[in-house]
Amino acid sequence: MSNIDVSIIIVSWNVKRFVKECLLSISSDKGSTYEIIVVDNASEDNTVEYIKQHWPGVMLIENQENCGFARANNQGIKIAHGRYIVLLNPDTQVMDNAIDRLAEFMDSHSDVGIAGGRLLNSDKTFQPSIRNFPNPIRDLFYASGLTTILRLIERKSSYAKRFATTKNHLMLCDKYINGAFLIIRKDCLDTVGLLDERYPLYFEETDLCYRILQKGFVIAYVPSAEIIHYGGQSSMQLGKAMYSLYYRSLFMYYDKFGSSRRVRRARIAVFIGAVVRCFLLFFGSLRNVKSLAMHFNSCLSIARVACGRIDDKSGL
Repeated sequence: MSNIDVSIIIVSWNVKRFVKECLLSISSDKGSTYEIIVVDNASEDNTVEYIKQHWPGVMLIENQENCGFARANNQGIKIAHGRYIVLLNPDTQVMDNAIDRLAEFMDSHSDVGIAGGRLLNSDKTFQPSIRNFPNPIRDLFYASGLTTILRLIERKSSYAKRFATTKNHLMLCDKYINGAFLIIRKDCLDTVGLLDERYPLYFEETDLCYRILQKGFVIAYVPSAEIIHYGGQSSMQLGKAMYSLYYRSLFMYYDKFGSSRRVRRARIAVFIGAVVRCFLLFFGSLRNVKSLAMHFNSCLSIARVACGRIDDKSGL
């Protein structure tokens, strides 16, 4: 198994129809030798049975419970044989030898520890995948629900337009890459360590990219490697618990890498954002009491986490 170039790891949770299309798209990728490892987090939609019947060559790990994104990926990484590890979301379709393109790029750029390709929406329009590391101002916008304004500001920047239009690879020194489609040098993982399993959900790739930069490796964006990313197919199943998990992970990231002052600023920003979101939802949902109650609970979850109160029942 030492001649494997790429180990592709897919974590699934009740997304059988997407896993099927994802595996089919990978099978058409020619060039690098690869192995596929699917880690199933106790799906109840016959994902495991489908893979066993139709994809006998796929290495399958069957978890008896939902272990989360980080732990499941680490399970796959530990049995991988490839020089490179590709973390691929199940709700994706690989296009035009995208995995091979990433592997070739890594072969010719030995200083790069991790790289990501271009993400496309289902209609093949551009989907942003390069993100800024967390900061309190951005957290305020997200918690308040005013993300549209933030995205308009960011998309009008020359840097954001460059990501959307460039055909050349870019080296990143202050940003991280969406975890839907990443290739990681195995030697890099041996140096920086695996994904941090303490994150309940979200920010695992943020944490990993930050540690990779700290160790002196380079992060790269390779737009010639394209995939379709449907997005959020697993997290949508969490319902309102998604908000609690998101902000628990956010503050875990701040606690790990930020100063105590920065942590306080982030918590204050998110709390204020939750209050603003509550007012905006109240005036926008006066005619729909059921919707108002649902959104109010989401605001309450965000505020509770910002104050350091965590409802363990909302976690995975």
